[in-house]
Amino acid sequence: MLFLLLSIAVLTSAITVIFRDLQLFISAGMRLLFFISGAVINVTAHPESLLTKILILNPFVYVIEGFRDALLSRGWVF
Repeated sequence: MLFLLLSIAVLTSAITVIFRDLQLFISAGMRLLFFISGAVINVTAHPESLLTKILILNPFVYVIEGFRDALLSRGWVF
């Protein structure tokens, strides 16, 4: 994950020199991903709701749930 983030950062910083508006697109995209990813909403609280079923389609929800499980000692990451 670290190498992926490093490569994305280097790539976008090189493109930002040429295309200045990319910074605005990146910040808007990151803000959108934050609210859609399930970081704000706990998807395991109500497993039968429609919103939970929609959020489960996002693969980043599983990464966030893994971090929650590991940091809050709710169980194994797997």
